[in-house]
Amino acid sequence: MKSFLDQIANHLINNYGDDLGNIAIVLPSQRGGVFLKKYIANRIKKISLSPKIVGISNFAEELTGIKPADRLKLPFELYKIHRQIAGENKQNLETFLTWGEQLIREFSELDQYLVDVNKVFSHLSDSYAMNEWNVDGSPLTEFQQNYLKFYRSLGTYYNLLRDDQLNKKQAWSGLSYRILAENIETLAQKIKWKKIIFAGFNALTNAENKFIKHLVKIGLAEIFWDGDEYYFYKNGKGNTDIEAGLFLRRYAKSDFFNPMNFIGENYKNIAKNIQVVGVPKNIGQVKFASEVINKLKINKGIITNTALILAKESLLLPCINSMPDNIENYNITMGFPLTQIPIYDLFEFIFDLQINAKRLNLTSTKDRLFYTKDLIEIFSHPIFKTIEEYHQNTNKEPISSFEYQIQKIQYSSKIFFKKSELQIHKQKEDNHLNLFLDLILNDWNSEPIKAIQNLKLICKYVLPILTENGKDCLPPQEYLFIFHQIFLRIEETINEYQDLITINSIKKIFSNLSKTQSLPFYGEPLKGIQVMGVLETRTLDFDNIILLSANEGILPKGKNQNAFVPDEIKLSFGLPTYKEKNAVYAYHFYRLLQRAKNVYLVYNTETETMGGGQKSRFINQLLMELKNYNPKTTIEEKILTVPLNKSDKNTSDKKINIKKSKKIISLLQKKAKSGFSPSSLIQYINCSLQFYFAQILNLEEEKEIEENIDAAALGTVVHKILENFYTDFQGKTLSGVELSLLLPKINKQSIDAFNRESSTQNILYGKNRLIIEVGRQFVENFIRFEIEKLKQYKKQNKESILYSLEKFISTEFTLTNSNQEIKLKGFIDRIDSVGDQIRIIDYKTGKVENKNLRFSDFEELFSKQELNKSFQLVMYTWLYHKCNPELNNHKILAGIYSFRSLSGGLLTAQKIIKRNTFENTFNYNDLNDFEELLLQKIEEIFDTNISFTQTTERKNCEFCSFKDICNR
Repeated sequence: MKSFLDQIANHLINNYGDDLGNIAIVLPSQRGGVFLKKYIANRIKKISLSPKIVGISNFAEELTGIKPADRLKLPFELYKIHRQIAGENKQNLETFLTWGEQLIREFSELDQYLVDVNKVFSHLSDSYAMNEWNVDGSPLTEFQQNYLKFYRSLGTYYNLLRDDQLNKKQAWSGLSYRILAENIETLAQKIKWKKIIFAGFNALTNAENKFIKHLVKIGLAEIFWDGDEYYFYKNGKGNTDIEAGLFLRRYAKSDFFNPMNFIGENYKNIAKNIQVVGVPKNIGQVKFASEVINKLKINKGIITNTALILAKESLLLPCINSMPDNIENYNITMGFPLTQIPIYDLFEFIFDLQINAKRLNLTSTKDRLFYTKDLIEIFSHPIFKTIEEYHQNTNKEPISSFEYQIQKIQYSSKIFFKKSELQIHKQKEDNHLNLFLDLILNDWNSEPIKAIQNLKLICKYVLPILTENGKDCLPPQEYLFIFHQIFLRIEETINEYQDLITINSIKKIFSNLSKTQSLPFYGEPLKGIQVMGVLETRTLDFDNIILLSANEGILPKGKNQNAFVPDEIKLSFGLPTYKEKNAVYAYHFYRLLQRAKNVYLVYNTETETMGGGQKSRFINQLLMELKNYNPKTTIEEKILTVPLNKSDKNTSDKKINIKKSKKIISLLQKKAKSGFSPSSLIQYINCSLQFYFAQILNLEEEKEIEENIDAAALGTVVHKILENFYTDFQGKTLSGVELSLLLPKINKQSIDAFNRESSTQNILYGKNRLIIEVGRQFVENFIRFEIEKLKQYKKQNKESILYSLEKFISTEFTLTNSNQEIKLKGFIDRIDSVGDQIRIIDYKTGKVENKNLRFSDFEELFSKQELNKSFQLVMYTWLYHKCNPELNNHKILAGIYSFRSLSGGLLTAQKIIKRNTFENTFNYNDLNDFEELLLQKIEEIFDTNISFTQTTERKNCEFCSFKDICNR
């Protein structure tokens, strides 16, 4: 089966064989030109001049003589117009750039469709807006009126920008098309070619339609469509369903374009083998593609006429890395996006560092402060590991690792960090490294041009390091050169628009430019596998197609909601809506498959990714219709899954057992000497493996900088405020009058306590200020609650004596079975008495319910997680009783004050005697029963026959710091 370009070559040779030098071929893009030249060369039997092969945009430029506008400078020119129109209401540059560039794109689309721009933007009348926005007939709001005023002014934006560009003899792409279409009769007279061939077009804009029609009408041009009869196929109900044929069907109804040249029957005649494959994750797709390529290589030897199509360009690098070793030739035509090169992220992080330093007003001439998360982002970048290795290899001089810097910043618990606090060198200084860090950390904001100058110097600094030590498969000389070129372009712009530029706008420009640039790959486009994007496949044909990321939301893309011109107005003016744009995607998809024999349509089944795990609707259309159209076509669907471990049906159910070796017993003995607290024993009861990680190995969660006061800090600080408040009352009878006199001091005490105990800086602002207010309110409410209680006690002729606060108590035992000496310890928040009743009291800022404090027997405390608070209270009571044997004849009450529900009073630990009957005090015998169970549990901890293992209660794992280790 001949390819489309081969058919074009055949037509050229047969009709213009002796005069090819006077023929121009216009393609949708320049990409197909290389292949077309090959087909022409294969057919020519004598020396001949090559025809002119050009992309449509270059064709418009050549005929009009108008140069393309500078894409970087164009938004700045529009911003000048914005300042002129908006006056005092003008936006800053970085805000304007977020919508100004979109406006230029819409100007270009309006031009391509030859729409009267002024009419479009004046079309949104008050009455139209009311019908669309306020269907109840209510007047427009002030915001809506301001938007209307802005919308109507966009025509003025267009006129001023167009005039400015045309005066400079340049234009954006749509404007070039408009000028060509509106002046085609005059411009056609200057055309030097004898014939112009338009090949491979599908969705013509109005401008393209107009100038192509004129050239065809005067006999100067021919147009050849790359289509198929399948696009005109009608199902049994008489409806045409194929989205891909939307535009071709429109042209077929036009007498002007009939007959339609090169509409083939490939979908009917070629017996296609199509496999639709769902694969989890992007890397799964890449590995599957590698297997297919390897299979093709084994079965067919030298691979030719095969294309690997990436609907998602981010798969390029994984595809390169996964290409089978036995593939000698593959050609990458799409270019590697600059935004996916790791050093791009470093540049973005540095911009963020500088912008945040300026935004937070933390810039000083002597010692600058930086947001610690920005520093961590920068020092965590892989380039710093490479720098470290390079300096150690070349200078033989150890430097303090950047990983150490990260840990230092994290454990400092500071939100802001001084430059002087960074210590990079252990011995003598390295000037080059110091200079490099200065480029990153010195102030860029005072002179924005410094940003670009420093970025260029950073490129210069890292070049030899990445070249010598870099493990990146991409050549650093290549991508650093492109970044350097971008910085030069920005520097030129800065010099021209100095009064407009800020660091924020430079970052915006840098990001936008980087998104439009790519790292080119050099290869042989006519040999081996072709790796390309979907748009680059236009006019090209392959026997074997492997299409990755064929997901809904990627093919086609979702509806764009950010347009200035609503779809309702687009319909009124004949502009394309998302329906037409989706039809363009459909055409690219179906055209790619037209002449293919073996097709692999691969999509990502992961629901968390773009496309939501759904295959493209184009695939569903194929599945529903193609088999009926061509019974010789075979379509197979399959879902690939990651194979499970053969020994385990579910890897998360795999048991982890840590046997108690001599080393572990030694660590347990060390822990026994320091002491077991109620919280550590609760960990063991809930999950012995968690106890092992936290208490024996002393593993900790990764340290993070806390910008806001967290719940744990709130609880700690509230405890501290109460301790400070009641310190002078220890050993005394509490007085409501004296407590009342101290109430005014709570606010200052709260702030002081938060400052001392919380690692968070700037506690008096934002969310932190609210949390401090919550803490202060907790304390004040409790003290007022206490004052009211003291009044009640006085009426009952009772006194309340405060014995101690934050009381540390401990006791030691020797275990019977192991003869192991152990310490048991704890801190009791408050010990007091009311009348003759001694009370052990714990403060809680979290939620507490009676059901968490009621148990049938002490054994339940050692098995049920929901009774953890009861276990803690009873153990505190036991410790206090053990340390005070004179209390053997006393009953002790243990309870919790919950600051969230003080109205409930003291919530006490209670043993259920019978239904609705509870005992809330504990005597000597009760506590002896608890002691027996407690020592049995500790004996278990030291029992070498019992391993540390995961809990079987999955709910215990929900907030565990170690659940990732257990794969839960």
